[in-house]
Amino acid sequence: MEYSKNYKIEILTPLCIASNQKYKEPEFMIDNKKVKFLNIEKIIAEKPEIIEDLFAQHMSNMKHKDKFDINKHSHFIKYTLDFYNSYDFSDEIYGFIKTTGKAYIPGSSLKGAFILNFLKNKDNANLYLEKLKQSFKESESSRQQKTFKYTDVEKINRETEKIILGEPNTNLFKFLSFTDGNPLDCESNLKIASVKVFSINQKNSQFVIQWFAGVIKSKEGQRYARYVTYPKEGKSILVETLAPKKVVYGKYKFMLPSQVVQNFGDCFPWVKKQNFTSFSNILQQIRKNIARRIESEINFIAQIKNKLSGDLSIINSYLRHFENLKTMNQNLKDNEIILQMGLLTGFISKTLIDHDIELPVHIKKLRYKDYRIFPKTRRIIINNNNVETLGWIKVTFDQ
Repeated sequence: MEYSKNYKIEILTPLCIASNQKYKEPEFMIDNKKVKFLNIEKIIAEKPEIIEDLFAQHMSNMKHKDKFDINKHSHFIKYTLDFYNSYDFSDEIYGFIKTTGKAYIPGSSLKGAFILNFLKNKDNANLYLEKLKQSFKESESSRQQKTFKYTDVEKINRETEKIILGEPNTNLFKFLSFTDGNPLDCESNLKIASVKVFSINQKNSQFVIQWFAGVIKSKEGQRYARYVTYPKEGKSILVETLAPKKVVYGKYKFMLPSQVVQNFGDCFPWVKKQNFTSFSNILQQIRKNIARRIESEINFIAQIKNKLSGDLSIINSYLRHFENLKTMNQNLKDNEIILQMGLLTGFISKTLIDHDIELPVHIKKLRYKDYRIFPKTRRIIINNNNVETLGWIKVTFDQ
């Protein structure tokens, strides 16, 4: 397939396209506020005797720090990354997807975010809701499960997309392709982001912000999330991310044969009516859907804010973040869009539902009380008193 047009991705907030690899200690060491990733295979092959020291340091919770100095074995370090925001500790790190040791954005990930945000409007959300209700009734009658799992929601999302766009061989986006972005050197492009999770919880007539601090197990063996009052006390999720202001390049192709356009007119009247066979109109629809989503989040948090008690500085900064995204989306050119994609970007960004869609079920890990709070948890980066959500990018298309 020939790709004749270019796209450019500008990273707006830290982005992680996760690989299957989650680094565990002692595959990495945090030394002098830097994260050093080790080549364990090379260590085993060339100097296996230091493996014992590595594991002793890890198992003793850093008490053997004087026993093993990684700087004396620097040739075993694959690469070293700085922290994007405040230094924090965790015993695992989510890795960015790589090819031949370099980070890249897969074209399939970009296409998935592109399609989802094209579909994310109220009509499609209502269709999604009907599918959700139907699936819940079926599972309820079979008594096989009491609550939905995230995988069930993903399945319904795919089924709804098929209804809207058709079978794979007639899907509108069969004719859209993205190449992978250009590979990027890890040390000069990646940073470790420390991510916090806050939850909006109800206490009597007020709502409070609480911070996820890990999972505890009861005497009966049940697992519960533990929450604390202050973000510094909360558990940090460490993630390899492409840092803001980094730029990625690739190519794309969107070409519909004339007979396909005519077929869409017969099978999918909405496609012809809205002229979605025009790439510029598809981009315009995405900008509209993103604007609606951003506005929905601003309104939702503003409404919650009036019922919150305690320090509101995080919430105020969170609102400013979305106001900035709103302004950016309003000022885009015809060949530009902003999207959110990647790891830890939240439930709403990955489904067709939105705040104004009232779910009829308790989805796993989401609980509703008198005041509808959806979703309850949000993952954010706190950087010098500024708050960011992960995964926002700006994409510019040559046309």
